[in-house]
Amino acid sequence: MLDFFSSGDPNKVVEKSSKLRIEGKHEKAEQLLKKNIKNSKSDFIILLELSKTQFEMGKISEAVSTLRNSYYISPEEIDKILNVGEDLHYRATSQKDQTASVLIEMYIKKRDFESLKKIFDTLSSEEIKNLLSYFEKLYLNVKNSKTVDQFNKKDVEIYLSMGILYLYNKNFKEAKPILELLFRTQVKDRNYILSEYLNVAKTTYGNPDPYIAIGDLYILINDKDKAINYFHKASTLDPKLKTDISNKIEENITDTKEISESSKYSIVDLAIEKKDYKKALDIIYEIIKENNEVKDEIVRKTYQIIQSAPDFVEGYKLLVEILLLKKDVAKVYTNLEKIYELKSEEKNFILGVIGRIEQANSCNEDLYILKAKILTENEEFKESAKIIKDVYFKNNSYTFDVEKLANKVLDKDPENIDALETLCQIFLDKGELDKLKKLCEYLLSISKEEYITIAKKYLQIIYEKNTSDLETKLNLGIALIKLGKIKESEVMIIETLKTNPETFYIIVPQFYNAAKNDKDVASIVLKILKNLERRKFDPFLYDFSLCEISYLASDLEFSLGMLKDMFENYPEKEEDLLELLERIKDFYLENELVTEFEFNLFLNKKDFKKAYESLIKLRKDKNKLGHILDNLYILNKNNPEDVKIVESIVEILDEMGFYEKIIKEGETLSSNLDQQKVGKIKFYIGKAYANKGMVNDSATLLYQAIILDKSLIEITLSILKDLLKYDPFSLRVHYTLSLAYYLNKNIDLAIEEMLEIVKIDQNQINIVISEFEKWNENVINNPKLNFSLGTLYFETAQYDKGISKMYETYEMDSSYLDSIINLMSNYIEKESENGEMLYATGVFYSKKGLFKLASDYLYNAMSIETALKGKVISQLQFIINQQPDEVDPRFSLAQVYKDMHNYMQAITLLRQIELINPAETENVISFYKEMLTNEPNNNFLLISLADSYLKTNKIKEAVELYSKIIKVNKKYIDEVIDRILEIENKDVEIQLFLVDLYFEKDDFENASNWLNFLYLTSDTDVYEKIVEKANLIISKDPKNQKIISLLSHIYYDLKKFDKIIELTMEIYEKTTKDDEKIRYGILLAQSFKNLGNDKKKEEILSFIKNLNIDLFYEIIFQFYEEEKSKKCAKIEKMFKNGQTNDENMILDYASNLYKQQRYFESINILNRKFNDTNLDFERIYLLSKNYEKLGNITYALEIASKLRDSSEKKHLNHLINLMKKLGYYGEIEGMLRSKIHDTSFASEFTKTKYYSNLFSDYRIII
Repeated sequence: MLDFFSSGDPNKVVEKSSKLRIEGKHEKAEQLLKKNIKNSKSDFIILLELSKTQFEMGKISEAVSTLRNSYYISPEEIDKILNVGEDLHYRATSQKDQTASVLIEMYIKKRDFESLKKIFDTLSSEEIKNLLSYFEKLYLNVKNSKTVDQFNKKDVEIYLSMGILYLYNKNFKEAKPILELLFRTQVKDRNYILSEYLNVAKTTYGNPDPYIAIGDLYILINDKDKAINYFHKASTLDPKLKTDISNKIEENITDTKEISESSKYSIVDLAIEKKDYKKALDIIYEIIKENNEVKDEIVRKTYQIIQSAPDFVEGYKLLVEILLLKKDVAKVYTNLEKIYELKSEEKNFILGVIGRIEQANSCNEDLYILKAKILTENEEFKESAKIIKDVYFKNNSYTFDVEKLANKVLDKDPENIDALETLCQIFLDKGELDKLKKLCEYLLSISKEEYITIAKKYLQIIYEKNTSDLETKLNLGIALIKLGKIKESEVMIIETLKTNPETFYIIVPQFYNAAKNDKDVASIVLKILKNLERRKFDPFLYDFSLCEISYLASDLEFSLGMLKDMFENYPEKEEDLLELLERIKDFYLENELVTEFEFNLFLNKKDFKKAYESLIKLRKDKNKLGHILDNLYILNKNNPEDVKIVESIVEILDEMGFYEKIIKEGETLSSNLDQQKVGKIKFYIGKAYANKGMVNDSATLLYQAIILDKSLIEITLSILKDLLKYDPFSLRVHYTLSLAYYLNKNIDLAIEEMLEIVKIDQNQINIVISEFEKWNENVINNPKLNFSLGTLYFETAQYDKGISKMYETYEMDSSYLDSIINLMSNYIEKESENGEMLYATGVFYSKKGLFKLASDYLYNAMSIETALKGKVISQLQFIINQQPDEVDPRFSLAQVYKDMHNYMQAITLLRQIELINPAETENVISFYKEMLTNEPNNNFLLISLADSYLKTNKIKEAVELYSKIIKVNKKYIDEVIDRILEIENKDVEIQLFLVDLYFEKDDFENASNWLNFLYLTSDTDVYEKIVEKANLIISKDPKNQKIISLLSHIYYDLKKFDKIIELTMEIYEKTTKDDEKIRYGILLAQSFKNLGNDKKKEEILSFIKNLNIDLFYEIIFQFYEEEKSKKCAKIEKMFKNGQTNDENMILDYASNLYKQQRYFESINILNRKFNDTNLDFERIYLLSKNYEKLGNITYALEIASKLRDSSEKKHLNHLINLMKKLGYYGEIEGMLRSKIHDTSFASEFTKTKYYSNLFSDYRIII
């Protein structure tokens, strides 16, 4: 805009200021220094001097601010800033918390933590509190406004300052998250953070927090050994933390294979302390596996685990593994036994260990006994018995354990031959002959040669010891019989009887069990009995024995004949003979001869009950049905009141197909019976009617049958279903079927049958309803019953009851929702004026999630029946609470409130709808318009409608409404302004309207500000409107310097130089303020120049330069900055609106964003290739620098790699610097060899070659 420049000498200014300061003229010195600040590099020494001056004047905060600003002028002069800052800090008049703040910022920039700590140590507790408060504000501002990805260098420094200060002040809890975030994202600061934590840890004297924090930092970079080391130090300082630290290690170090052995031992110690013995064992196993040996430390740790947890089985298992490696079998057994005692489920482990010892041929009897115990528990009896047999026959000192195990085996496997033989030998060795005899008897009872052989072996031994033992002699005889040595056995028994006839009474009972189990033995005994002289023995006992042995030897007819004679000959022995009959029945189960014998016996004795029980056993033989039936009639004749006899008669008649006989005789036969017990008889009569096709008669009797006997329900159901095939419309059958289902607890099918009755005959509906109501009292929580009953209520126009049942149905089972809705929708067509029905339908639609339909029904319900208003509002509000993102219920509720003329509530709901779904704004607008027809001047409605117009971008309509509101009542002007200010993207019309609003409330300051903003961001086609508004402001506020300045700039841009002269000449001539005179003088001089009046231009310039040359150049600089800002704003606007593809302009805009530290925005702009090759190199260069600033060096280098082909030295230097940071010296050397003759790269090449050789030597050393 302007085309003249000038400059001053800052050194002379500082020299003059120093003299004034020494003379005590601090105010003049301050004015002089401020006057010469030009916002350029030359300001640096002026600002340092100004800071000292302000400090000596007592303006400490201003001095600190000035010193801080000096850094932004010349960051490279930071050491000079620190010298001044330290000088001020250590002065007696210093407010150390304020001077410390700037010093800390500078030290953080240099990462000089040693000096920072010295400054921190000079502060009192109150000063530290103030200092922390200052940095906390900076920290919270960054934290609450940016994500980590958006951090710039300054943000990182703020976070680092805050974290370090918290650390120095021992606020470890507050420091930790801040420093962890930096440690994770700022690689270059990691060593600093670790170092400061270590320094603080040395001075905390027993506080574990720093060590925990250091451990966490090492976790972040996956240095597990160091992390564990510091965690271990923390737990040493405070043993209470061991559990928490162990948890932390467990969470963060899942793979322990990569850590050192010492770290593993530390984890073991922590795990033991935490009582996480499993974790400790896992690590120990890992150590053993890695070393393939057992060190003493491992043994100690294992015993430590067992001592800490004596019931922890896994500890003993580890110890067993260790002892196996040490080949200590005796101790292995002791620990295996302990494991088995603590946890018998570890059988497989124990067996595995014993198996390994067996393979090494090192197994002893103790281990074999333990193995046998486990095999017994596993029910592997064969293997277990074999083991204990081998152990005992080799070493009988294990008698107690072997006997106990043998008995356990036999409890579960009573025929285990090895266990039986082992017990035989034990009893023989112990001299327990009675037990041995019983065991031999048991062996004889098992009809297998190998068992009998063992029994014979041990009986022979006993017999040889005592030949007079009759019991042993008889059992030995039986054994000989079973082994086929018949003659030898027979001779032995007969000789005994001949020499001692009285032994008959001993021998025969002894032979009974053997004869019972073996037909051959029975035949031998029978032969022996028949060879004896009957007269020598008791006749009854002889006959009894002969009868008993006869049926055992399969001569049943002979035995029954003898039994019949004995009943006649020995009536006094009837009880004994009946017992014998029972034994025959048990031996010959369901034998016809035996059954017939028994029936005749009891019939003759008139014991009809037992006669019936005997007779009925023949029932399975179909060929005997006629015979049984005849006998049943005989029994019935003798005992006509026995229900079971009549039941059997009709059952057999049914089986034989004599249905007419059942119908004819059934009622007669049952007439003498208890009528409460004739259910089964009625069933068979009903079944007979069914088989004869008499449907209704059958249904009647079956109905009675199932009431009397519910066990008949299932079979009755089958018959009833068949009856329906003959007559599907029989009401009796349907009623009976429904009752059967109901009694069978199959309520749903019972309901269906009842509903079928209604379909067949509508006249039955009241009966069915009555039945359903009865069922409803007994059946709990059956939704189908409730729904069906409700449906019938609807059909009989009992709507209140029907609706109630529908509510109950839904509460029981929500899956009925669709059925309920369909039912009620159908009845609404007939009863459209029933408010309760409409309301209920709305409620059910809301439960289905169809909120629009629900809302409509609820609204219609209230329209028909206003008494429902409260319920409708509550229901709609309930829907809204349940589904806060649904708009339909809000529309309906708004409609309700609209009808009630409660517009405030309606407006609230409509505003909520717009927030939930902006797409509904047009519908909301329609609502507002409807309400305005009733209350056209309702300001709340007008404001709401205007707000909605804004949301739909109907700016003109919104402005008109806002204007209307303000004309009616100006008190709303601030509210309208607030609404306009909330709009993010304000177009020109909105901004002009905002100016009008401020103008209306006489707020010319804000009106001027908005016009200035509009001028900076708008195109020239808007200038005329700005001028119009500006003139209105001047008409009310003629001395408004902002507006005058704005108009002068606009006129200059529009080249209306005469207008500038007309507007500002009088102000220029009359003002007494230097800055105003210079500002307007510059504009007038430039205008006169452009109009060709150079004389006037020179006259004005000469005057204003002489007035204050420094102020002249300061204002010139301000003009240029304003032009620059305006240009940047316009470029940004053009870019955002897609109005420019100028690559130079895009680069300027991206560069400007980079300087403002808006790296992400700059990256977004640069992420597209340029057509111009040289400009594209510049784009790549700038893009890489953005990523470098964000700390992503690797990606920055990847992008910058294309700069190898650029001819610009700054591009190549940038690429080389990135390679240096990542240590790629070999690549740099290769790239620079092609440029070795370029002197500008010579020193860089030499340096690179040195580093490359150094790295090469380092690799060789490694």
